[in-house]
Amino acid sequence: ARRLAQLAMEQFERLGDGDGYAYALASVAIARYHLGQYAAALAELDARPCVEDPTCRAALSFAAYLNYLGLDQLEQAIRAAHCGLHALEYEPREARRIHWRIVLQRNLVAAYHFRGELAAARRAGEEAVALAERHFATEGFYAWSLYELGLLEQRAGRLDLALTLLQQARTHLEQTTRYDVLWRWILVAQGHTLRDMGDLEAADERYRLGGWGEGEDGPLMLWLLQGRYAEARYAAESRLTTGMIESPIERTNLGVLLALLDLEHGAMPEICERLRAAAEQYQMYGFRYTRASLLLHLAAAEYELGNTAAADQPLAEALRFGTAQGYLNFDWWHPERMQRLLHHACAAGIEPVYSARLLQERGLAAPSASEKAGVTKVMVAPDIMPPAMTRLVINCLGQFRVCIDDEPLPRARWQGYPAGALRMQRLLV
Repeated sequence: ARRLAQLAMEQFERLGDGDGYAYALASVAIARYHLGQYAAALAELDARPCVEDPTCRAALSFAAYLNYLGLDQLEQAIRAAHCGLHALEYEPREARRIHWRIVLQRNLVAAYHFRGELAAARRAGEEAVALAERHFATEGFYAWSLYELGLLEQRAGRLDLALTLLQQARTHLEQTTRYDVLWRWILVAQGHTLRDMGDLEAADERYRLGGWGEGEDGPLMLWLLQGRYAEARYAAESRLTTGMIESPIERTNLGVLLALLDLEHGAMPEICERLRAAAEQYQMYGFRYTRASLLLHLAAAEYELGNTAAADQPLAEALRFGTAQGYLNFDWWHPERMQRLLHHACAAGIEPVYSARLLQERGLAAPSASEKAGVTKVMVAPDIMPPAMTRLVINCLGQFRVCIDDEPLPRARWQGYPAGALRMQRLLV
């Protein structure tokens, strides 16, 4: 696609067609975005000649928006999109004006969201859906707009609404056009939603159908929740080592996932340092939503290490963000961890109204199954939530017998292995 668009640029330049050249340049820059060549695209756009046609200016602004977003430059991306929207005010052709307005509005959703401006993101998404439904109801624009709004509502925590919007987008796409990359992205977004609703099997099925998805996260968090740590680690490390990720935030996200995998085996000061470094990166680039999400896990790690004062501050900051912006979901949503954090926040008076609402909205108000069983890993200071002890007894002399909390372990769990120390070692592992 990039090569064809470059060939078109050469032809338009020979013909002296400035508008055609601008359209082709925008197509080159969009192709570079999909190839991850953000800096190269922006350099070419900066060298473009001035054009007067409003639609051409909107197309160039859209291409710039995408590539700024690829480099995590949210302010520049939003500014570029608004330049395109301003140019469209002078477009006399209604169909073109509405077409490009939908394109810019539905894409603005992502930048506003990452900056933590949920209300602005929702307005942009809802306007794009309304325009697409009114003017392009039988075309792919409508499915694209539904997808962007559905993905936003998943991130915002209105999960039932997100699932409805994404299913509408999928149905519309299946009825009106051939399946394409958008169809796969919709499936992955459904996977995100089902994962955050706790339906891990259904989420896994969507991920298998849809592939990795639009971003770098894909099924990584699902695998962590399922205990498939080796798969998640291998996937994250392999993506990091390809050397093809221009986006600092995408690299940071993968690093955070690796830190969360380590946190599953117990908190360590080194994990806290890695999470703090990631939080500084998000702060520098203005990714307020992602930073708030990370702070929750940092608080959990500090509580587990017994650093109550050091944990209360990031917990309070993250919950204040959620309160102010209206989010009921966060990146890397970990139900049991969030349940413990929110119960502690309510008891400690840290944003208690919001914490209680979040517990209720996400179905976490009641104790989890593992908490009822008394085997939940402690993640707050011992003086706040004392650890529940698990008793393991192994009888090695006479009849080999194992009990956990005075309940015999079924023989099928350990029978059939070599006798003596080897069998004991396997059992303990």
